[in-house]
Amino acid sequence: RFPEAAARLVAQAADALAGRADCFGWTVDVDYAKDPLSGAAYDAASFEAIDLFAGGADPRGAWELGRLAHLLALAQAHAAGLAPGGAAAFCAGVLGFAAACPPGIGVQWAGTEEVAFRALNLALGYGLVRASPEVTPRFRAELCALLDAHGRHIEANLEDSGAVRTNHFAGDLLGLLAIGALFPELPRAARWAQFARDGLGDQLFAQVRGDGGDFEASTGYHRLASELFLAAWQLAALAGRPYGDDWTARLARMFRFARGTMKPDGRSPQLGDTDSCRVLWLAARDPLDHDYLPALGAGLLGDADAKVSGWPAPPELFWLGGERAVRRYEALPGLPLESEAFLESGVATLRAGDRSPAGQPAKPGRPPPPGFAPEVAHGRRSGDQLTLACTPNGQGGCGGHAHNDKLSVELTFGGRDVFADPGSCVYTADPALRDRFRSTASHSTVQVDGVEQSEILPGRLFALPDQARARLTWFEAGALRDAAAGEHVGYARLHPPVRHRREVSLARAPRGAVIRDALVGEGEHVLESRFALPHAAARVRAARPWEASRLSALALSHAGVRLDLGRCVEVGPSDAPDALVAFDAAAFEAGATLHLDDSLYAPGYARRSPALTIRLRLATALPVALCACAIPILD
Repeated sequence: RFPEAAARLVAQAADALAGRADCFGWTVDVDYAKDPLSGAAYDAASFEAIDLFAGGADPRGAWELGRLAHLLALAQAHAAGLAPGGAAAFCAGVLGFAAACPPGIGVQWAGTEEVAFRALNLALGYGLVRASPEVTPRFRAELCALLDAHGRHIEANLEDSGAVRTNHFAGDLLGLLAIGALFPELPRAARWAQFARDGLGDQLFAQVRGDGGDFEASTGYHRLASELFLAAWQLAALAGRPYGDDWTARLARMFRFARGTMKPDGRSPQLGDTDSCRVLWLAARDPLDHDYLPALGAGLLGDADAKVSGWPAPPELFWLGGERAVRRYEALPGLPLESEAFLESGVATLRAGDRSPAGQPAKPGRPPPPGFAPEVAHGRRSGDQLTLACTPNGQGGCGGHAHNDKLSVELTFGGRDVFADPGSCVYTADPALRDRFRSTASHSTVQVDGVEQSEILPGRLFALPDQARARLTWFEAGALRDAAAGEHVGYARLHPPVRHRREVSLARAPRGAVIRDALVGEGEHVLESRFALPHAAARVRAARPWEASRLSALALSHAGVRLDLGRCVEVGPSDAPDALVAFDAAAFEAGATLHLDDSLYAPGYARRSPALTIRLRLATALPVALCACAIPILD
């Protein structure tokens, strides 16, 4: 049923048998005491004394290996009959970790949520191999001792001391629930299961908004939270204390949110941090691939509104629910992808239909995004989409995983990204780069006088207090276009203050996108309107006659403005461009200059590649309006 997933699982198991594992897209040797990204080694000291950043180390890399997803892959391959010796290798790997990382010693015990996720993977892996003759009573006893140590460590080090409880606290509870529910013979199992089940019952409502969006203001962390609370839902049922209808309904909305925000090919826009975060490592996935999430909500929760009509069941659904869940999913009718708005979460998704047959890439010969497996990037849909971000900074305004991306846009034509958020790239290993990726200048929005929308505090890599207070103000789906609008007050602290409002529309006739900005205030200001590209392929040129005709019709019918058609930006490779972008003539007549700036694009943690940013710079008196129009370039 899942041949491509099976092939990838065989490859993962082969790597694990050879002592290797995937780390953010690279295959590395497994060494639990090293950061595989920098090669820096950690001391074998008490977890409280570990210097996580010694020698330029990044603990995210070490922790990625310490979650033991590679051992879970061995157990999966064994259960599927794809890896002879997989069960024995899983057992040997667990004992090897226990010997290398005694409880409380070393970097692998220095992050409580990491300990919790590892406990979940150990429990899941054991469930897949426990019937094998290689799983001896002695191994089970050692595994129970290891999991008991995990539970005691989590209980003693709950991440509950900050200004607000985040995904870390919920992850800690999930680890306790997994141990308590699946290993009831442990001395504290019943206590852990009850405490964690009740705590997660509260945290779903504290961390997930009424429209289903996770409160971290990050699509990457929405994926993590969706997997986390889904695992809690299943574990609570196994423990004999299932959650009620209200809890399950809020969980179901998380999968509808994923469905409502993802792109036609199943990738997610990058809003806030995207650090390749996962909870359920049941299939190899690109960091931006969210297409399996709606299927989990549909197949496991029975929510037909989460299913995208015509999309196949993902392998994760089989691992979590078996053949019964797959058949349940396939029996549901599903709905087509259409424009949606999530007012609480501040995200509007404008869609304009499929532009190529299912299963066909939009532009033959163009490679899929880096890291995509064919099963993910087969171009099952290639419609147009425009995403407008008006997200309030997450964690109750603390902004731990938020960016200065207010009123930023992502734009896709025919399944190909035109404007794309640059992502996150790295955290503590390079503080300057961390701040650069979450800055206003890195996003497709308007910056005023070089000021940040919300002030980036020196040395506070996981804090971005919400000064912008962005909100989605309007959404409309029409016959000729779908449109949305938002605003933020991040520049109200300027003298004189400035308010930024943006209206976006995705038109069907003529086909294209319109982005209109209003900067309301007084006095002289320097405006820089940017559009970030996911690559370094762009050039300035004049519009050709047919392009000029379509751009003019788009601008006049949907914005009522006149464009400068002599200074457009062609986006994409010169031999197969994706789009042409033009700006209103009034801006150039007022002295605006057009630039293509070097930038970076990171589609996942520890990944980056050269890119370009379109920048329109204008020094002018306010109030002022700006407009940009983009059309696809047809083959």
